[in-house]
Amino acid sequence: MLNRTSDFFPCSLYFFIFAKKYIMLTKKGNNFQLENSQKKTANTFWFLALVFVLPTLLPHFEKNPLTGIWGISFLGFFFTISCVAIAFIFKKRAKKMNHLIDGSKLLFEWKLDDDLHKQYVTQLWRSRKGESKLQIRVISIFFVIVSIPFLFILEGKEMMTFLSIFLGIWFIIAVSANFFPWYYKMKNLKGDKQILIGKNYAYINGYFHNWDFPLSGMEKIKAIQKPFVGIELIYYYTDRTLKHSHKLQIPTPKNLDNKEIAEKLLQLSKK
Repeated sequence: MLNRTSDFFPCSLYFFIFAKKYIMLTKKGNNFQLENSQKKTANTFWFLALVFVLPTLLPHFEKNPLTGIWGISFLGFFFTISCVAIAFIFKKRAKKMNHLIDGSKLLFEWKLDDDLHKQYVTQLWRSRKGESKLQIRVISIFFVIVSIPFLFILEGKEMMTFLSIFLGIWFIIAVSANFFPWYYKMKNLKGDKQILIGKNYAYINGYFHNWDFPLSGMEKIKAIQKPFVGIELIYYYTDRTLKHSHKLQIPTPKNLDNKEIAEKLLQLSKK
């Protein structure tokens, strides 16, 4: 164990000052009109990584409240590594988003007016709300099926404890399923209304999407008339749970040719 805390605290102060200056310099160096949200997220996790350095190192120094509490040091180290890994992921995404912002890989760009923005947010909320309701139904049926055998096994207090735990879990899931669609609706209403689309990237009202990593790509794109006039883009990606698809429905202003947008993106996706 280290004996000199006097050497540690100036170092920790330096970490905080460095993190603050790094974030300020990064923001100052961004002269684009549109803020790179991925860079902002990456900077946040770099800062959090530096913050978690404190509980990682403090247990190794004497004469402080965390001296010798190795569990705190382990958790601090775990969170530090996690934040660094996430920061690297978003740093890479920030570079990709910069290609849209600086125009080097930008194909189409427009801004939603208030009416189109409202239509987009409302449709997205309805879609997520419907998915949440379906998930609640599936989980409820699963809970009922799992619970039935225990009704014949458990008795008295054991049965009450079992039901309390299951109902508590179901209640948390139900509240979350209703809260998050509302939360994202409020967040989307505060979005910047900007639409940027490239061959492998899309920025929609504050959210960045990309399909340029291995075992991913554009699955389908077409012009649509409902729920609003615009384009529908479906991209796929593969993770540990196999292949998944994500659908983006994007409204367009009247001066854009949606069929032309869809055809050009489809042609580029095949190259």
